[in-house]
Amino acid sequence: MSKFHPDQARLADYVAGTLSYHETLMIAVHLHFCPECKAYVQGLEALGGVLLDDLPGEPVSDSLLQATLNAIESKPEAERRTEPSYRHPEVPAPLQKLVPSGFDTLPWRKLLPHLQVCDIEISPNGPKISLHRIRPGGRIPRHTHRGDEYTVVLKGGFSDSLGDYNPGDFLYRSGEHEHEPVAAESEECICLTVTEEPLKMTNWKWRWMNPFLS
Repeated sequence: MSKFHPDQARLADYVAGTLSYHETLMIAVHLHFCPECKAYVQGLEALGGVLLDDLPGEPVSDSLLQATLNAIESKPEAERRTEPSYRHPEVPAPLQKLVPSGFDTLPWRKLLPHLQVCDIEISPNGPKISLHRIRPGGRIPRHTHRGDEYTVVLKGGFSDSLGDYNPGDFLYRSGEHEHEPVAAESEECICLTVTEEPLKMTNWKWRWMNPFLS
């Protein structure tokens, strides 16, 4: 079970639909793993439904109602399903469209001796969504991300000076935070990350890499 969660204010914003696409995706992936946060979100959604029921209704013409029903019925059955059909059991449901065939089929690139990275969505005017894959027991040199960073552990686990993280754990770090992740010895670690800026090595042995990480 997850030990690190989004705060309640962020979960409320998720239910309200006011978060960015990137934050929404990260929380949706966390909810895939975390029954505690999923129950909290469902409670907020139920409360929102009760509040909506108390609002005065607006009349809808018969023609508009019928046109709406016809549009719903005309959609293929696959589009009307609320639950996605899994293509690969290793990939959480919210990531199916971005990783349809599993992690091993992705075009990973080696960034560091123990680290592979795959960018799965890049927006020219927004943060980057990536997967990070750390070999069992691999240590990533101390670094920052020069901006805000969101992480959800998908497989395996890692640790740093602030804790031990396992599948489903949700982490937010500001650009001022430095860490030196170490993957668990038992298996590789795969994390989903959203970053505003590239890695910036702060360990003097690795600072020579910074120009190549931008």
